[in-house]
Amino acid sequence: MDIENFLINFNKENQIKQKEKIKRYRIWLNITDICDLSCIYCSSFCDLKGKKVKTMMDFETAKKSIHNALDEFNTKKLKICFFGGEPLLNEKLIYEVVEYCNSLKDYNFTFSISTNALKLNDKIIDFISKNNFDSVQISIDGNYEVQNKQRPIIDSKGKQHYYSIENNIKKLLEKVDNKIITARATFTPYSLELVETFKYLVNLGFKKIHFEPNISREKLSLNNKEYLEKLQEQITELVKIFFEYIKSGKIIRMVPLSNYYDILTFNNSLVHNCEAGICRFAYDVDGKRSPCHMVKGAKKSQLETAIKKRDTVCKDCLYNNICQGLCLGAIYYAENDYKLLCNIQKMYINAMIEYMNKNK
Repeated sequence: MDIENFLINFNKENQIKQKEKIKRYRIWLNITDICDLSCIYCSSFCDLKGKKVKTMMDFETAKKSIHNALDEFNTKKLKICFFGGEPLLNEKLIYEVVEYCNSLKDYNFTFSISTNALKLNDKIIDFISKNNFDSVQISIDGNYEVQNKQRPIIDSKGKQHYYSIENNIKKLLEKVDNKIITARATFTPYSLELVETFKYLVNLGFKKIHFEPNISREKLSLNNKEYLEKLQEQITELVKIFFEYIKSGKIIRMVPLSNYYDILTFNNSLVHNCEAGICRFAYDVDGKRSPCHMVKGAKKSQLETAIKKRDTVCKDCLYNNICQGLCLGAIYYAENDYKLLCNIQKMYINAMIEYMNKNK
């Protein structure tokens, strides 16, 4: 069966098997806009243009943000994601927020954190393991050479810094259940060896790995024939390795492949559409609210343009029920490259379908 017919049949079956979407309320607390790395593709979350000073969220702002979300969502169950900048630069606030939430006996809170691991230490690792953290995301793009190229340390002293990150990650993986830990790797034209990066991260001890293309505006664009051909080759190989490593137990998940496999086989009812402004909010260091951390600070007109693009471009696409439509933030930040992002998702999906058809 070719890909088009597969998609047509899948969409028909999906209408029958479509499961009820489960609402999972969550917020992102951008607890600092300071970072100790200077990633070459960063153009949004740590962008200080227009800000006169670098700032950190205080406890009162965090507390107000949490209660604002509880009231707006009308829920007693909330996930709080610590984000930045580098959230461990405001480590004290993490302890204060978790301890405060734990004191609210009528509520159910879970927590997550996204960190570059440079400031991971025994105290925070122990705190994560003993409290209700269900997700720890480590931003790491690959080995020493890749990290040095894409994620240089602001006060860099060379290899010693990177190896401290690696050692911190190993400590985390030893003391915290690796089922909640994910390595998130951003790939650019400098790091298209996805298979090599994947194997490196698995050897480091990660069981869950998440690949994302760089979506920063006009920085290191992947929109190049040579890059896309290389990417197609790597994705095809990744699909083969995905099934091998899942079967052997070397990994638990690889995003986005695991998501697409779950959807194509109707395995997971938790795969969901965009929740921005519906089930999730993001709060900046000053408490200003946005629909999602991906569109922090976006103007209403910019968001409306992004929504219109998604709703018109994605509406009648055969892939829409699988990719769930492009992320609003991805469309917003990629601007005219949103078609590129769409094509990359199709590469993943097509490679998955082709593999499944050959290995029924």
